[in-house]
Amino acid sequence: MYNFALSERIDNWKAQKEKPKNERNYITYTQQQNELPEIKRKYPEYTWVYSKVLQMTLRKLDGNYKSFFSLWQNGDTNARPPKYKGKDFFTTLCYNQSGFKIEKNTFSTNGRDLLRYTALRYAHQPTLSGLVGIPIL
Repeated sequence: MYNFALSERIDNWKAQKEKPKNERNYITYTQQQNELPEIKRKYPEYTWVYSKVLQMTLRKLDGNYKSFFSLWQNGDTNARPPKYKGKDFFTTLCYNQSGFKIEKNTFSTNGRDLLRYTALRYAHQPTLSGLVGIPIL
């Protein structure tokens, strides 16, 4: 989804750059989010992914663009726009607060039990107080 949305933004930018500045209409996060149901109908490979996960991926892309433009406008000559990501770049699914719940030893999304804690692998992130286990799905 990240590369799909990035491609859409790049194509839009190329089409808009020829227009006078007051007539340009760039794609926003909200517009891309509102297109998700149609994209899921048109491309069946996205139907297995929850909409919340796709929305968070679009938010990540939008944040990357906002960061780039902020750096660029502040004179950072090393700022580069977001680039395409390889198939191994996204190894996690990001949810907002309403996308999942954890009860007892079960992790579930939208009412479906996905994994039991006993089946989770843990990555350890160093903190000031020691190591904290973070589940990786």
